[in-house]
Amino acid sequence: MNSHFFIIDEQRKKIKKEQEGLDRSDKNLSLIKWFVLGSIFGLIVTFLTSCGSVPTLEGTETVQTVEEPVTEESATEETAQNQSTETIPETVPESEPTNVPLVETAEPAETTEPVVVDATWHESTKLHDGLNVNSALKFEDRLIWNFSDCTAIGKSATEDIVTATEADYGFIIRVIDNDTVIVDPYDNSNTNIVPVAVTAEVASGDYESTETSDTYEITGYADCTNGLGIIKVTFSDDIILTAGVFKENDRLYAVNINKNTAKATRIINCRLAFESLMDKAGITEADAVYTDPIYYPIVPINPGETTDTAYWVKESSNIVESDWSDARKVMAFYNYIIDNFAYDKWIVSKGEHSRWLYYNDFTGKYYISQTHVGVCEDFSQVFAILCRAQGIPALEIHNGKHAMAAVYVEDYGRWILVDTTADIMHDAYQEDYTVWTDADVKRYAHLNDVSNTDFEGISIGNYEDMKNFGIPTYD
Repeated sequence: MNSHFFIIDEQRKKIKKEQEGLDRSDKNLSLIKWFVLGSIFGLIVTFLTSCGSVPTLEGTETVQTVEEPVTEESATEETAQNQSTETIPETVPESEPTNVPLVETAEPAETTEPVVVDATWHESTKLHDGLNVNSALKFEDRLIWNFSDCTAIGKSATEDIVTATEADYGFIIRVIDNDTVIVDPYDNSNTNIVPVAVTAEVASGDYESTETSDTYEITGYADCTNGLGIIKVTFSDDIILTAGVFKENDRLYAVNINKNTAKATRIINCRLAFESLMDKAGITEADAVYTDPIYYPIVPINPGETTDTAYWVKESSNIVESDWSDARKVMAFYNYIIDNFAYDKWIVSKGEHSRWLYYNDFTGKYYISQTHVGVCEDFSQVFAILCRAQGIPALEIHNGKHAMAAVYVEDYGRWILVDTTADIMHDAYQEDYTVWTDADVKRYAHLNDVSNTDFEGISIGNYEDMKNFGIPTYD
């Protein structure tokens, strides 16, 4: 810097000598003029000699952060990378500081364009033979199951229970073709819980919506490799429910995804055991829809004796709406039973399984339609009759000690096993059957989940009576 001022000083001396004949005022003006010019010249020289320590804009690449919004953390990380690599020329002297502040730029203008989400499709190189509703694949720490054209996931509005069928609220995935699925959120309760965000993993760019809607159409699966895409729906109560889409050989499956692999495996094993029992008895879905002849709880043979079957057939239409899906009707029948029946612990304590047998009264006075108390076979048989009355295949299954129900949901393409007894909300301990005690159970805990696989038989109505009187039964 001193050499620059020396040059300027010599110029000033020369100028003074040449201008001795000028008057004082002209001389001052000239001096000022040349001083200014010299100063500008010195600044230019200073700039040119020191430019090697300043990062230049020429040759740098402009990066647009379109894919993700820049957070404070990511901006700090990007600054550190730029300071240490891309924007520091190799000619910087070792003594020159490297923490050169970035040039401050104006914030980009707001745009209405949707954010592009990174694709997170999970590829699979293994091919599987014969995937169906009873298949189960391990994916990382989760189990993928219920391979079908349609699947559902449901949540209890009052309990911490999630089930792989419809419940109070949740969503359904329907496969349309090899490129498109439809996600239909539902709310079967009065809680007004609605979806507030939907995301779906697709290879060409993930689907994301933050709008509340009755249906979401997701496309782009034709471009996906064999593998899995997870679909998440966030609801207005901050609960996130998860299911997915699995692709193999250009075929899409709607699937359930469960981190509780033991529970999912148990449900599949119980279903397989039930279907094996059906195969052994030669029963199909078509054999499980009639209500006549069914005689529940007895076959009436004497004057004054009656049956409850017709009562429950009629009651089914009072519980559900005709335009509801089969899955929603099943859920409604389940809710009706656990809310309106009590487990008859008093009659069990007497060594009997029904009050009408205990009192030897077959007029209907002590039937569950009048008392609303009963035991496992009452709950499962009423449930099956209610379903059948709506054209939904259903059966009672038992192991000699306990009775449950099975119902076929056509949309899902699978049987669902239901143990209503395990979820009954009330107990009756007295001879006065109107006195109930609340039971400590969780809603939907055994909707699509039973606890054993040792099934011995299938029946509906009074099996022994019907068999004795030559009425068709399941052997």
